[in-house]
Amino acid sequence: MALILRADARKCVGCRACELACVFQHEKRFRPLKSRIRVFSGYPEPGLDVPVFCQHCGDMYCARACPAECISRQPDTGAVVIDEDCAGCQACVSACPIGAITWDYERNIPEKCDLCGGSPACLEYCLHGALVTSEEAAGEGDLLHDYVCGNRQDFAGFLARLHGGRGGEEREDS
Repeated sequence: MALILRADARKCVGCRACELACVFQHEKRFRPLKSRIRVFSGYPEPGLDVPVFCQHCGDMYCARACPAECISRQPDTGAVVIDEDCAGCQACVSACPIGAITWDYERNIPEKCDLCGGSPACLEYCLHGALVTSEEAAGEGDLLHDYVCGNRQDFAGFLARLHGGRGGEEREDS
């Protein structure tokens, strides 16, 4: 069983407390641009705020792209993590379909959500219930996860579905 972090854009008010909690947990300072969770606002329409973070997807596009095989899944949390032995090629950054892996130019390493070792700081400080966890098999019934792990619609289509519309083509293999 994996710890699954989910986002409900209908509850997100764009306060970005999750970003501050994340960056303080990892960096011990408030630098929102270094957060591993990002809130996108006003796309595709005004008033919509969407928290975006690594979905720790089953297909692990980042791991498949890593020539040094430095990306693995933690058995206890299900988090996909990048080892310290990273060669710095940035292939994982390019491979992530939602841009959830960023590059730290100060330390020359990739950064992504690691579920804070099983106790996500962003979840604790989300005051509006937009972030929740569930203990279940990875990949079941989450729109962001479905997009990342096989539903190849464009980001605008994903956001439209998340906001309540159909938003793009359905997968042929669904």
